[in-house]
Amino acid sequence: MNTNMFNEWFPDKWLKPADLNGEDTRFTMRGLTKEKVGKEQDERVVLEWVDEGVKPLILNRTNGKTIRKLYGDNVSDWRGRPVLLY
Repeated sequence: MNTNMFNEWFPDKWLKPADLNGEDTRFTMRGLTKEKVGKEQDERVVLEWVDEGVKPLILNRTNGKTIRKLYGDNVSDWRGRPVLLY
């Protein structure tokens, strides 16, 4: 591997701020799933994207409430809607 970038040496399955390279980025939501994550295998809500090659985002309550304000309580209505991450 010919790189000095930490994230390339230690890749992660989940989208994190460093993946955005300091840029505001718009993604399109595919939908929500529940997955077991971390050492403890806690079940968490995961937001998946329509966009190719974009890692899923573990959705916390605060981010979920923000999206709900934009698109409503019915999460199936979120499909195809844009989200700007920064």
